[in-house]
Amino acid sequence: MKKVFMLALALLSMTFASAQNDEAIKESAERVAKLLNLEVPKQTKLEAVNTFIATVNDATKQVTTNSQTMQDYYTRMQTADGTNVLAPSLEEWQTLASNIKEEKNLIEKAKTDGEEAGKAAVALKDEATNISNPLKAAKAVKEAKNAMDALNYGKQAIPLLGEEMVAQGKIVTSIITSMSSGQ
Repeated sequence: MKKVFMLALALLSMTFASAQNDEAIKESAERVAKLLNLEVPKQTKLEAVNTFIATVNDATKQVTTNSQTMQDYYTRMQTADGTNVLAPSLEEWQTLASNIKEEKNLIEKAKTDGEEAGKAAVALKDEATNISNPLKAAKAVKEAKNAMDALNYGKQAIPLLGEEMVAQGKIVTSIITSMSSGQ
């Protein structure tokens, strides 16, 4: 009787965990779609801003690649039949977990680069307001606007990147824990 109860409890917890992961995978796909729909800003004459754009783009590529891998692994896990579709191994999930940890470094670098880009953009904006030649001032204002567009891009992307990284970590950790405990 105790074994039957424990088996039922284990099945119930696996079903609950699977439902949570199903929802989390769906939310992950939505965040990735938002990231991919952000308009990448134009390059500017400010190296700090261009570096920031590049770092955010690199982080976006890393996060979206890991999310796609996670979604593919999860689908394989759900549809594995042992012959045509093989479930991902524990080692594959662990490798993905390591890749997700690397995202943190890129996101942190994007934040740091964003601070430098912000300083450079403000300096350019201040410089543009002090130019007396109307043609040069217009060109400088346009350049400052491009720099501000890049900062706004980062302001939209970085929170999504962080949120997706945390969600990936939770999903992958949950699956690794389940696989490690034999559930």
